Amino acid sequence: MLKTTRVWTACIAILAALAICLNGGAAWAQKEKPKKVKDRVEDLETRVERIDNTLGDLTGSEKPEKIRERQDELADKIDDASAQIDELKNYSEDVGVATEERDARIDALSEEIEDLWKEVEEHKATIKELKETKTTGYDGGFFMASRDGKHKIVFTGLVKPYYRVGFQKVYDTDSYGAIQYYEPGHPKANYPIGGDTEITDNGFGLAAMRLTVSAQVFDIVKFKLQIDYGNLYGKVSYPSAANVDEDTQYNRVEIETYSLRAVVAYGELAPMREINVRAGQFKVPFDQESLFGTRELTFTSRSLMNRSYARWGENVLPPDSVTMGWDYDTNRGASFGYDRGMMIHGAFTENIFKYNVGVFNGNGPNVGNDNRDILVALRVESQFLGEMTPGMSDLDSVKKPLMSIGAAFAYDLPMHKDLIEPEFTYNSQDVNFTADIRFKWYGVSLFTNMFFRNSNHGAVLLDELDQERPIKTFGYTGQLAYFNLASGLEPAFRYSMMDADTDRLGDHVHEFAAALNYYIVGNNLKIQVEWSGMFASEKNHSYMVPWEAWFEDQHQITIMAQAAF
Repeated sequence: MLKTTRVWTACIAILAALAICLNGGAAWAQKEKPKKVKDRVEDLETRVERIDNTLGDLTGSEKPEKIRERQDELADKIDDASAQIDELKNYSEDVGVATEERDARIDALSEEIEDLWKEVEEHKATIKELKETKTTGYDGGFFMASRDGKHKIVFTGLVKPYYRVGFQKVYDTDSYGAIQYYEPGHPKANYPIGGDTEITDNGFGLAAMRLTVSAQVFDIVKFKLQIDYGNLYGKVSYPSAANVDEDTQYNRVEIETYSLRAVVAYGELAPMREINVRAGQFKVPFDQESLFGTRELTFTSRSLMNRSYARWGENVLPPDSVTMGWDYDTNRGASFGYDRGMMIHGAFTENIFKYNVGVFNGNGPNVGNDNRDILVALRVESQFLGEMTPGMSDLDSVKKPLMSIGAAFAYDLPMHKDLIEPEFTYNSQDVNFTADIRFKWYGVSLFTNMFFRNSNHGAVLLDELDQERPIKTFGYTGQLAYFNLASGLEPAFRYSMMDADTDRLGDHVHEFAAALNYYIVGNNLKIQVEWSGMFASEKNHSYMVPWEAWFEDQHQITIMAQAAF
């Protein structure tokens, strides 16, 4: 029994020893033998050749300068790696395993080649992206550009045809368009002659027809030219019934006509977001409503307040009027539309703070300065909830509230001409101030704007006591709109008022407007239907602009289409 046990124990020990030997042999057999130096160097050489061939396939004279420079840098790195491989080939291979020094050299070179391969792959992706970059096409306008994007020219266009019908009470007027009073035999004094409500405006028009060319050179120089054929909204005009001699149409008081003209023409140096220098003809950085482009408006035209003070004019009083000791009324003030000048502007911290500082002629587009003085304007704005989307309306239906607050100041010494004694001219001191608030959220857009001017005419204009009396002008605009993204419809409402002289009766006018807009392709294609009404607060009609104060209630219905590219 004991003998049998010993035999079994010996067999088990032999089997265990055999198993250990077999397992050890298998492990030894599976263990990879280290490569020889020659094999490792040849492997590096193969990888470098592959990188070199890949880079060679990417060469071409059509590549931009920086791309070619990058390829030259990578080619130099490949040459350096090849030189190191040639050195390693000369190492002695007396033993199968590399020495520590030789092994370290090979490992370091292997890492360099791996990094070089990544750089070539990134370079390959850059060239692929560059090839896919369009040099011509449409992106907010038809454009042509260089492959590196440094040079670009963009063409955009806009047309705004409309049909308008207007209703108002029509009175008999004198040669200057003033309402005639004192109807013979009428029991009430100051009773205007006439007064029947009639269609006074009925026809088609062209609010704007514009072609704009914008160019960018070397990422830091910009040019812009805009040509327009149409009516410039905001231009002061005599009433349609007025028969005004040409010699009394001083400066920019003109009956609106269609003409082809350049409204924008400037060059700009923009080396950084914070500092940009612009010179030429462009909009004065004053009130926000004027700064909106004509294609970005919620209504068919700008508000009564803006139309009243954005241009200026002056006119003679008829001899029978009550002048309060004034030789004539005047509303000559700075022009806050397109003007010739120079401006520095910029933005900080993602538009949280924006500024504009400029000097201008102060007398409108396409004319030289009418005096030796210039207009100085300063505008600041904060978009503290995030960068505001373009335009008046919230066509993007932003998911987070956006708000901007802006304010501007302008000082001017406009020249005045005595229309009774044309040889007599003088300057007034005009201090202008405006403030505005914009808000957008989920299709709701709110815009408010106010304007104030203190125009000091010195000893020229006097009150009843022959004392100097500055003219204080005040205006306000508020509008609310809601854009429904699903339907493309936007109802909008606006109130505006203008008081040409806050210390005098008879020149206070209110405007109400309601519109329904249908956006087919955003502001690029839309249809607007609008009603507006203007109502004078008093019936002692003044000869100060706005001319609407001369009339009773006025109503207009406008249908306008807008197409842009």
